[in-house]
Amino acid sequence: MMPIVDKLAEELKGKVHFMKINADANKEILSLYGIDEIPSFLVFKKGLLTQKATGLQEEASIKKWVE
Repeated sequence: MMPIVDKLAEELKGKVHFMKINADANKEILSLYGIDEIPSFLVFKKGLLTQKATGLQEEASIKKWVE
């Protein structure tokens, strides 16, 4: 998944911020957002969670969420 995320991060630079967290070191975040599968994708717009998906995702899906 990281090659896709890295590609989109470069393509959408200045419009979108992608963040990766270490699940083992941030269990409180997993609990807060009900994350029980990795990878998980959470999209926030203006500070609000607008999209949540787990498992492998296609580039087009991720791009659609953030545009």
